[in-house]
Amino acid sequence: MPVPSARHTFLGVLTVLAGLTAVPMTASAAIFNVPMSETRPLTLSGSASDVLVGDPAIADVTVVDHHHILVHGRAFGRTNLVVMDANGRTLFSDAVVVGAGDEGRVSIFRGSAQADYSCSSHCEKISGSTGAGKSDNSNTPSGPGAAIAAPIQQALTPGQ
Repeated sequence: MPVPSARHTFLGVLTVLAGLTAVPMTASAAIFNVPMSETRPLTLSGSASDVLVGDPAIADVTVVDHHHILVHGRAFGRTNLVVMDANGRTLFSDAVVVGAGDEGRVSIFRGSAQADYSCSSHCEKISGSTGAGKSDNSNTPSGPGAAIAAPIQQALTPGQ
């Protein structure tokens, strides 16, 4: 049996590498982050036929057209999203993490209660952000963040 020449070996390696580039690269893709109660667009390279969300309570999707999907963060957590074309090829398969949008947001903790504020030129409380059983009228923050929260609370409380 003849030994393959260096040229044949090189051409064989190029053929294998060319074949690998045609396979969708999904395992190494970055995590798709979506802030809670916000929507982020996802553009697909192929024509989507099936869109599957692992846990629709965490993230929801709206299909705009075959190449554009909107991912909406419904609850804090992690799930996955799989998009396939009509031939069953995977166009997108990755984790979707729904978290807090940090930009322009301040959280104040008082024990188990949490008050969230959205801030730009001034801060306004985000509705429904106080923990159960706690009053939001207390001027004495407690817990591990009390040293930081007290000055912030005083700065955010009108009339003081």
